[in-house]
Amino acid sequence: MDYLQKNKDYTLKNIIQNIKCPTLVLEAEMDDAFSGGPEKVYNSLRCPKKHILFTVEEGAEDHCQVASPSL
Repeated sequence: MDYLQKNKDYTLKNIIQNIKCPTLVLEAEMDDAFSGGPEKVYNSLRCPKKHILFTVEEGAEDHCQVASPSL
């Protein structure tokens, strides 16, 4: 439980504007672990960026796209 609590201290909140390199943001359609997180990150980035949404149709809708390693 301590580990999970300490993870809350690690965010991009005050540093995301410092990211300058091209960034790929991946999102899984049914990922409930980070619901809304990828969209927030993508919208906050000011560098070249790309967003890919993995879908149920592709069989890659779960966290880290574990059901579709071919993608």
